[in-house]
Amino acid sequence: MIDLPVKKRVFLHLSGGADSALLLYLLADKIQKENLDIQIDCFMIYDKIEMKLQCEMLIDYFDDLFPTVRFRLISKYFERNGNNKASEIYRLKLEVLESYDMPEEDTSFLLGITKIYPGGEYRGGDDHTRDGRKWIGRSYVPFSHLDKNDLAKIYNELKLDKLFSLTHSCNVKPPIEHCGKCYPCTERLGAFGKL
Repeated sequence: MIDLPVKKRVFLHLSGGADSALLLYLLADKIQKENLDIQIDCFMIYDKIEMKLQCEMLIDYFDDLFPTVRFRLISKYFERNGNNKASEIYRLKLEVLESYDMPEEDTSFLLGITKIYPGGEYRGGDDHTRDGRKWIGRSYVPFSHLDKNDLAKIYNELKLDKLFSLTHSCNVKPPIEHCGKCYPCTERLGAFGKL
C-alpha cells in the first residue's frame, strides 16, 4: 500500500523519470476517483530544454487521461556550474509557496524517489537521498520503501506501458534516447527489462 497524503495543494517534483511519473499517475488517479478539488503543481528544474519539453509532454498526457484533475507545470532553468541541485529545488519550492499565500501546513510536497536498486551502487549527484527515509526535509517520499523492481510491478499491474514509454531516466543523453550505461539506465533496464 502506498500512502499518498494530499492537502489543499500538492507540489510534486517531476523529473520526467519513471518514479515521478508513476507518483503523478497515482496522485491524479486518487484525486479523480475521490473527486477532490486539488490542483497538482509539478515543479521541475532543467538544464536541457529537452527535459522541459518531455515534462510538458507528460503533463499533456495526464491532462487527457485525467480530465477532472488540474495540473500545472512550474519550470526553472538550472545552469550546471557546480551548484547544488537540491538547494535549487528547495529554493523553487519556497518561491512557489510565497507566490500563493498558502500556509505550508496546507501543502503536500511529494518526491518520487525509490531506494537503491538491489545490487546497485548509487553513483548519482547530490540532488536526492535514497536511504529509505519517508521524509526528506518537509517532502514526503511515498516510494522510499520500494525499489525499481517494485515500481516495474506497479507499472505492469496498472498496464502503464504508454506512460513508461514517455519517461526518461538517463543522466547522459537528453530525453530522446538512453545511453544504457549510466546508473539510472542500468537500474531502469534491470527492473523494467527495457529502456
